[in-house]
Amino acid sequence: IRVDGRMPAHNHGLPTAPQVTAELGNGDYRVEGLRFQMTGEWVVEFTIQTERHTDVAAVIFTLR
Repeated sequence: IRVDGRMPAHNHGLPTAPQVTAELGNGDYRVEGLRFQMTGEWVVEFTIQTERHTDVAAVIFTLR
């Protein structure tokens, strides 16, 4: 699983490089290193890759 994020309105990414640090079981994973340096709309993408498939899930939210 890869994690990346960006702020579309400002055309920049995250100031950090988040990593999946643990598989917790039941399909849960720990992600560390996410940091958002300003308010506004963010998009965080999770790329999930197996031997046969690649899927991307995007979460869009606004920090106030």
